Amino acid sequence: MLLLAAVSAAAGDIVLLLEDTPGMEPALRLIDVPTLKPGDRMAIMTFSRKTRLRQDFTDDRRKLVRAVRSPSYVRTRWPGLDRVPGARVYAALGEAARLLPSGGTIVLLFGSEDHSGAAAPASLGARLYAVAVAKSYPVDPELRNVQTPPTMRGPTPPVSTLADPLPVATFEALKPLVRATGGEAISGRWSLPKLVAEGRP
Repeated sequence: MLLLAAVSAAAGDIVLLLEDTPGMEPALRLIDVPTLKPGDRMAIMTFSRKTRLRQDFTDDRRKLVRAVRSPSYVRTRWPGLDRVPGARVYAALGEAARLLPSGGTIVLLFGSEDHSGAAAPASLGARLYAVAVAKSYPVDPELRNVQTPPTMRGPTPPVSTLADPLPVATFEALKPLVRATGGEAISGRWSLPKLVAEGRP
């Protein structure tokens, strides 16, 4: 279900498609929203069970940063509470592609396996960059008895996390689609400004 009605898209437009299930907060915080060049526009979509359009196509970086930093992404700070077992990655890709009827670029950031039973799209009509990450969850220090050694310097104690494995099956299923669109499949360090620059026709 989309929250906004998308404006008419043009070739070269970019859709940033972000999984917003629990555990994605660390990856979302690392997103560096680029300053767009004249003529560039970006839309922000999030997904878990449903896909939502958070920001329609715009070249206003402040609006894009606000959409990416939305606190509604954070469902819970602790593991085991309100965790979504998966996300509908393939359905979200279909929704993003519908925003780009004349072509463009989709940058997908996800950390869940798609267990919906759906198949990966056969085609998109847009260049796809698929970035797979491992979701991580802060651990309650009381549960793990995490303590800062008194001899350790610095104001910040060690941070302990629980981590889900990389969504390998979904990542592998997307690789043929990525290759067919001329995009890239990434399971490591990535740069949104770099991908946006590469995605321009």
